[in-house]
Amino acid sequence: MSDEPVYKRPRIQRSPSPVYKLDDEDDSYEPYVPVAQRRQAKLAKLTSWGANAEKDKAKRLQEEQEERDDEEREEERRREKARKERTLLQEAQEVLEKKAAEDAKKTAAEKEEEQDAEILAAIAARRKLASDLELAKGVQYTEPLKTSWRPPRFVRERSEEENRRIREKYHIIVEGEDLPPPIENFTDMKVPEPLVKFLKSKRITKPTPIQLQGIPVAFSGRDMIGIAFTGSGKTLAFCLPLIMFALEEEARLPFVRGEGPVGVILCPSRWPVPEVEHLALHRRYLHE
Repeated sequence: MSDEPVYKRPRIQRSPSPVYKLDDEDDSYEPYVPVAQRRQAKLAKLTSWGANAEKDKAKRLQEEQEERDDEEREEERRREKARKERTLLQEAQEVLEKKAAEDAKKTAAEKEEEQDAEILAAIAARRKLASDLELAKGVQYTEPLKTSWRPPRFVRERSEEENRRIREKYHIIVEGEDLPPPIENFTDMKVPEPLVKFLKSKRITKPTPIQLQGIPVAFSGRDMIGIAFTGSGKTLAFCLPLIMFALEEEARLPFVRGEGPVGVILCPSRWPVPEVEHLALHRRYLHE
């Protein structure tokens, strides 16, 4: 053996090898999320917040609108209740009191001017009532509307004294020339049987005073102004003749699109005056 010393390689101290754990063993592990994906997630979150805020705002606005609607309905109910509790006499009294208070504030000169205006209006009102077409072209009607309706023979042969007794019986006051006779039942008025049966189904078996005189007048094609109390049957007095006129016009010559109207109904207003129902029958081809 050789006496030369044996060289030994020195041992190098190394750090221990790292120990790796699986994902299920390390709860602190967070996977890497790309920047673009993180931005999209943040934008979606902000958008959801904005949407929720808009929903909340819309919900608040809807609740406020519902509250306002409820208040308006309640106010309307109060006004309607107050209106129903008021009578026409009370409204007339209030109108008179208001007019008296206004008159008390006016001077003598203002009252004199109003009186002059009333005189001029009375003079202007002396003219016969006419439509705008009549006033514009000077058209005047001297004959009633032509209809095929005629009272039954026994009604036509009645004397004027008998007609007067019937009117007195029902407290009917009439004015005019060559007045159609009053008729005391719908059948004698020549109302079609289906309409008579329908009226009976509604417990309308006999005409009221405004009807037994007004319906023959309208059937004859005469102009008429009927004045009667509320609930006295004025509506039927002009609606039934209007229906019959429309049927007669349709039977003579069928209507085409855009033609008409056959009649116009003007509804009365709620003023403290007697109700007046006015029926204006259309004169066909008047515009020609």
